[in-house]
Amino acid sequence: MIMIIPMATMFIGYAATYSQELENNIPLRLDLFGINKRAVLAAKLLANLIFLIVATGIYFAVDVPLITMHAPTAGAVLLVVAVVILLGGILLVLSHSIANLLGKFGPTYAITMILYFGFLVLCGMMGVPVSQFPPIIQDIAKLLPMTYMGNDYLKIWKGESYDPTHFILSFVALAAVAVIVFMISLWKNRRTK
Repeated sequence: MIMIIPMATMFIGYAATYSQELENNIPLRLDLFGINKRAVLAAKLLANLIFLIVATGIYFAVDVPLITMHAPTAGAVLLVVAVVILLGGILLVLSHSIANLLGKFGPTYAITMILYFGFLVLCGMMGVPVSQFPPIIQDIAKLLPMTYMGNDYLKIWKGESYDPTHFILSFVALAAVAVIVFMISLWKNRRTK
């Protein structure tokens, strides 16, 4: 369930607010005052990552006393925080790029919500485990890091042996998609100017 925090805040929430800023020409106004888009994106990324860390801390502060769970290893706790931060950063870049491509709140929100619920279903967070999907859908699900967090992370949490190769490759795949969409959004914005 911890994967919902970066997906909801860094993906849906950021896309919604940034698309509204685009509709109101706020990035253009900031650019006119000499604040470039890279600085704005870096500041937003930092602010949202701080929020993400605080939200994850609140999640653990509430869950640990209320839910009976295995005591984690110190490495597992640090790894879950690193994974949440990395996933949050990738999802923020992806949502920023989608908002830049579409430029309006409605379409941006629709696309990010479709992707959000698609991620939830594909990663087994909406009731149906990934193992019950057809093989082609399982292969698609294995491209998303949230699948491994939902299915395999308990082994890491308990300190059992785990081969992280596919988990790492899923981050690479999602980051590659985010970079490609980001580059397309930059190209589209240069062309429209």
